[in-house]
Amino acid sequence: MKKLKILPTIGFISLMLLYLYVSAFINVPKSITVVEGTDLSSYTFNRYSRATGSILTDTIGKNKISVELFGKIPLKKVDINIVSDKLLIVGGQSIGIKLNTNGVTVLSFEEFFDLEGNRVCPYEGVNIKRGDVITKFNNETINGVDDFISKIQKSEGKQVELIVKRGDEENLIYMTPIIDREDNIYKLGLWVKEITSGVGTVTYIDKTTGEFGALGHGINDVDGTSLLGVRTGNAYKAIILAVEKGKKGSPGELKGAIRENDIFGTIDKNSATGIYGVTNIREGEEIQVALASEITEGPATIFCNVDGNSVKEYKINIEKINSNLISSKNMIIKVTDEELIAHTGGIVQGMSGSPIIQNGKLIGAVTHVLINDPTMGYGIFIENMLEEAG
Repeated sequence: MKKLKILPTIGFISLMLLYLYVSAFINVPKSITVVEGTDLSSYTFNRYSRATGSILTDTIGKNKISVELFGKIPLKKVDINIVSDKLLIVGGQSIGIKLNTNGVTVLSFEEFFDLEGNRVCPYEGVNIKRGDVITKFNNETINGVDDFISKIQKSEGKQVELIVKRGDEENLIYMTPIIDREDNIYKLGLWVKEITSGVGTVTYIDKTTGEFGALGHGINDVDGTSLLGVRTGNAYKAIILAVEKGKKGSPGELKGAIRENDIFGTIDKNSATGIYGVTNIREGEEIQVALASEITEGPATIFCNVDGNSVKEYKINIEKINSNLISSKNMIIKVTDEELIAHTGGIVQGMSGSPIIQNGKLIGAVTHVLINDPTMGYGIFIENMLEEAG
């Protein structure tokens, strides 16, 4: 009887150890970023696994560290990115964003009458749809709407080749322009645009270089399926005119106007972690940047301009940290500031990029709102934004 009792016990313990090993392996990231001079001798990844061995972090660069379960069982090797102790200016300013895309984006389709009075649709039966980006015309780059229209006229009704981008795919299609009898010009029946605009919030400014980051997430195409390629872009100072409060099932919005005569900076990158560029505005106090490993669940604050007057600080709580996610949803946050809730309902569109501060350090930015609860949303680690910015 004793042997029978011992065997199930050993089996249970073995299963528990296997579970802990697999769980710890999954939860230990492939790489971590630490500040120059960090002591890694007792660095813990979770309650069961920690770094072992002697690792020097006094030189900026890359290294590797061994991680063991219970300090005894080898788990995996983790890449270490050693960075300088960075200082940044906290943002919070509202900006108007205008991006000139690589090509033109299809907004809609329109049939028209040809010179004989026939109703025509040059796009009919062609593999093209709303949200597609036309990047080339007869193997030539398209530099905006005017250039696209000019190329159509120069075709003189001959069949043309178009390179169309849809998500990560590129397709070659053929279309034949037809003269519209109403205005006597060649058309393809496509409504297109080259500029994408909107309002967002600055996350940080590097006082030394003038480089800035904003939004905390990328700007996608019409269908929201892929990032827009940026040819050129500008960020302008924006005026917040009104607030549409967020409520359950209906995200709110900061309604603003772009001051096109008051440029904030240029935009040269649109990525999954935000937009990046350079500004001449370098005013404001610098604070330290916190790494993901320093962030804890609990109280924090955000900076944003929601009343149209100035940037203010509001209280939030970090509800959950998703350390392993390399995305714009590293933290689940909750607005706890009664003044902000009364004014906006919580997080609204236009607040994306609002810097998050904890323990006097810049830790990340607001990125999304939860549709079913406007007081709840997501945030990105500032570490991820800076890594993308280069």
